[in-house]
Amino acid sequence: MVKKGLKAARVSFKSLGIVAGFLLLSFIYFSANSFSQLTEQFLKYFPANEKIERVNNKDLAGYPKMLGELDCDPLDQENIMDNINKCSDCMSLKEQCPDCCIVGRDILPCTADDPSGNYDCKGIPFDASDGCSAVSCLVENPPGEWETNPLSTDCTQVDTIPHCQQQGCPDPTAAPELPADPDEACLEDSGNWYCTVNDRIPADRGCEPNGAEPDLHYQGEFHSSTDPKDYYDIITHAAPNCPVGAELNTATGGNFDPGNDPCYQYNIDNDYSLYVNACPAYADDAEECQKRVYCCQKNQVCPAEQPSTGWDPNCVEPVCQERFD
Repeated sequence: MVKKGLKAARVSFKSLGIVAGFLLLSFIYFSANSFSQLTEQFLKYFPANEKIERVNNKDLAGYPKMLGELDCDPLDQENIMDNINKCSDCMSLKEQCPDCCIVGRDILPCTADDPSGNYDCKGIPFDASDGCSAVSCLVENPPGEWETNPLSTDCTQVDTIPHCQQQGCPDPTAAPELPADPDEACLEDSGNWYCTVNDRIPADRGCEPNGAEPDLHYQGEFHSSTDPKDYYDIITHAAPNCPVGAELNTATGGNFDPGNDPCYQYNIDNDYSLYVNACPAYADDAEECQKRVYCCQKNQVCPAEQPSTGWDPNCVEPVCQERFD
């Protein structure tokens, strides 16, 4: 009876061993298979940023769903470390250039790359900090105190400007300098200028532009030359045919003799005329565009950031450019 019981016990232990071995092998097999699947799926990608969605079991049919990803070869350790470093660098850059400073992965906001074309600005022609005080855009408010014209930054009137840049343009009449010698004179008659001498240059050539933009038609000699021929076609009227001989006689206190002295008619040169006529419109276009950029950056960039919205409080431009690149 005892022997029979021992024999039955040995059979039971043997059966339990077989079952346990089978379960162990099954566990090892399925664990290895699951780990292989997870390794294959989880190590193929690194997050492009810190935003990773929760991975649920239903996601395991494909790789885990991420808001952004960087391809990575799991066997390429050097590449993995490079992507980790890039991610770390990106997070550091984000401190001074958060996501709201960049539009997708295509453009920086409010720039020439914007498909609307509203921010593809011509270069500002004149610079107050470069000696052109005429375009400083200051207004006296109150008397004795000066401030930047509020209209230049008033984004409730985006398309209205104070025309400050125009102040750097040359005199549209191209009036010649008046002679310092009282025996000489220049005067205007019916839109034409006449002088007793032929060595005058324009009295107001404006400021020197920042660059020779094609639409501006500017040439370097328009600001540096002292040769009247760079500004005028001068016509000589021999005596006694000066159209304003009597007037010049009066202006010079009788020193100009209409019967014996020639006078000189100053007609603006064609090249200089192109610049004089193009400058106001060019200056306005550039100023209007710069204001659109300013208001775009102020109102449309990082609109929900606290405590301040806009580009200037949130986005450091060199950092954003580095992150964008």
